[in-house]
Amino acid sequence: MLVCSQWQALSVVPLLWAHVWTDQPLSTIKNSLHKSKDALLDVVYTPIPREPQSQWPVRMETNDLLLTTVHRWRSFEYEGYSQPTSMDEAFMDLHHLTALNLNSISLHSSDDLFFTTPFATRLHYFSVGGCFAPWDSGRFSGLETLILYNLEDKGPSVDQLVDFLGASPGLVTLFLCHLELYGTLSNHAGIITLQSLQTLEMRYTTCHAVGDLCAILHIPKCTRLVLKNNPIPESKLFSPSMEHLFPMLQEIMASCDDTDIEFDGADMIIASRKDDEWILEISSSTTSTPQDWPIATREGLRNLLGFCPMEELTLSQRELDPYASSRLGRVLELLSEPRDVDGIMRWPLPNLKILEIVQGELTEQERLVNMIRNRYADREPRETYEPPTKLQSLKLTGSDWGSYLDVMEGILGQGVVMVYGYHQTSI
Repeated sequence: MLVCSQWQALSVVPLLWAHVWTDQPLSTIKNSLHKSKDALLDVVYTPIPREPQSQWPVRMETNDLLLTTVHRWRSFEYEGYSQPTSMDEAFMDLHHLTALNLNSISLHSSDDLFFTTPFATRLHYFSVGGCFAPWDSGRFSGLETLILYNLEDKGPSVDQLVDFLGASPGLVTLFLCHLELYGTLSNHAGIITLQSLQTLEMRYTTCHAVGDLCAILHIPKCTRLVLKNNPIPESKLFSPSMEHLFPMLQEIMASCDDTDIEFDGADMIIASRKDDEWILEISSSTTSTPQDWPIATREGLRNLLGFCPMEELTLSQRELDPYASSRLGRVLELLSEPRDVDGIMRWPLPNLKILEIVQGELTEQERLVNMIRNRYADREPRETYEPPTKLQSLKLTGSDWGSYLDVMEGILGQGVVMVYGYHQTSI
């Protein structure tokens, strides 16, 4: 009886009835609107494809019911193929709306529907998919979450998006997916600082757009960066725009102890985890061409490796990629060379403690041995030389290392080198 009485008391709480779907039975919608009283409503408007003519009166009555409460809508989600024209004037009364989610609605200009109303500056959440949205940077200045997806030719230019972001200083989450930004970044574009941005995701977004945004965004408090499946044409695989990725990664890694980073490009996956141990994974794509990294990109990678405080490095080669080995060897070369930093010779990844090489057929044994010898062999102490942290674990899989193991164990010590997944033979 106690449970029943408490449930009866809870069931009349207005907030429990404040979520309304237009595809519900009309009686259910009426009941929800009645019991929600003055609570702010979350409205999901779901058009029914090819709705029979017999249902039109019901839909019109539903619209009329919703229009009487439009002044207290908190969020509105619309997915359809045409705008609900009967709501045009009523939407001028959206005084409390803070979240707007539009998908596949037939809007064509900033004069349409939602964007002529004054509520735009009060929006905290704005999601647009498959439809036009105005990119007047002054309209959505209060945004905390911006989601743009499936826009194709309806999306903004690079400059428009940059202006839009510059006018949204409070952004916390920025998600871009299947976005074909057109145009190039203007020379006058300056650095945009988004102090509140914690999550930046770019998926299936054009290569130059990723590079341009990385070039101008300053996101010192970012705790999650995801760059996944962004198509990079062969001709732009190593373009200058991609080089802007490295400074952004450096900045994020330096300023955040718990940053979660995923980068899935044509040649690298860079990741980290949140248990105080950094991981950098570098692998090759089966679609890559055998061209070497040009100096600019090697320098970017070298700067990244030299800057990161991570302690664990995994180099992996995907199967059926005949060019992966040379790229992994290139990374080993970078780790073999100290750099002059303010008059002191410093090693890339100076805190590296665990190195793992996962591959099918690695032909870069000599480069690995040279890296071990150059980096960890005893040498005369010098005032201008900063030694790296001693390697605690070297994990090798999938290839015949032969007598190279003796050389590496002689430098690193017994128990440091661990080998998996092959039958050892001498060479």
